[in-house]
Amino acid sequence: MLAHQIFFVSYNVHHLPNPFVSFVREKLDLPVISWTVRDAEMKKHSDLNVDQITFEGFDPRALVA
Repeated sequence: MLAHQIFFVSYNVHHLPNPFVSFVREKLDLPVISWTVRDAEMKKHSDLNVDQITFEGFDPRALVA
């Protein structure tokens, strides 16, 4: 049991995937946010591992043709 209720987890994109993030998403059914995504390659990586993404210096809308 957790000492305090949590509502989401924010994780560095370079440390994904990992067992903790999988546990949070699959067992606790909580959203995971990745940070900081700066290019299309990291966005693809994040899309596979998290529910929401924090972008910096990169506009994902530019990928839409």
